[in-house]
Amino acid sequence: MFNRSSSILSCVFITLIALVSAPAGLAQEEEERPEVHTDFKFGSFPYSPEAQERFLDEDTVRLVIGFHEGWSIDKFIQETESVRIDVLTLADDLEDSRLIRGRSDYDMRPAFPVLRELELGILLPEIRSHAGELTRLIEIHWDEVEEFVSSLEAAQEIPRKQVLYQALVGGILLGGMIDAFGDDRTLLAGSEPRRARRRGQGYYAWMTEGDAGPRHLVHQTRRVGRYQVVSVGSVPEENLLVRIDDLRLEAPVYENEDARKWRVFASVFSRDYLLPYFKSQRDRFIGLHEQIRASRYSALAEFIAWYYQSVVADVIAQFVSIELIEAPETSYKYAIQSRR
Repeated sequence: MFNRSSSILSCVFITLIALVSAPAGLAQEEEERPEVHTDFKFGSFPYSPEAQERFLDEDTVRLVIGFHEGWSIDKFIQETESVRIDVLTLADDLEDSRLIRGRSDYDMRPAFPVLRELELGILLPEIRSHAGELTRLIEIHWDEVEEFVSSLEAAQEIPRKQVLYQALVGGILLGGMIDAFGDDRTLLAGSEPRRARRRGQGYYAWMTEGDAGPRHLVHQTRRVGRYQVVSVGSVPEENLLVRIDDLRLEAPVYENEDARKWRVFASVFSRDYLLPYFKSQRDRFIGLHEQIRASRYSALAEFIAWYYQSVVADVIAQFVSIELIEAPETSYKYAIQSRR
């Protein structure tokens, strides 16, 4: 029997050494870059393929970063030698999609936090610290997760560690905890997920500079009849519109008692064990938010949305490294029957 706690602590210690040494190199790289450039990565939760595709456009990225730096539209046009009508059209489109906001052309800002490499160098050790604490907290109650998975009839033929991954990621951390945050409203209060004026799913968003930011997990859902099809992993699914009978051949479909157990367990585990921990860290989150430039225009909730996703990615990496769960090469799919 191996000591899981010591394995986790070793993993945290080694990674922290690497992270602490990062800022000096990052500072040199930042000095070599122009103030406004396009080497930024866009992310969102829940995953928005439309927004992701939009930010593949370099003009969009450049304009949003210009706004982050406090540039007006006039200054952006002057500095980048852009065509005015093109910039105005792009800005109007981004404002309609609620990706930028402001009262005039002179105070437009991103509608989500932008994090530069120097800031990420400060935040990453904090993320690792929170991830280590959360990992230990979950591990204390891991027997309950194991018992829950063992009780699922639809999961009996699926490799156990794959189901444990689905339960931890899709059921608890990116499922029950998101509902708990929404109901509690002390951490994600003050900012609702943005929705474009056209109909669509709301989401939190962020941008990080270079390759320094954490690589987040992708969580997607789609209603198919009386079922919610869920995808979790490192790569987005191209199509969640599947026939439930076809899905049964390759993935678990939780119905009736299984579906009830899944909802109750994810909710109770999140609210009883994990939410109190995050609420106890609120002052720490406020202090970290105040250290980033984006705090001048972005709400605490928008920062916490990014920060929480970063912590989750780290927690899952630690559980995978000690082989308590098995990560997919791309993603896992499963379905849960909705309440009647």
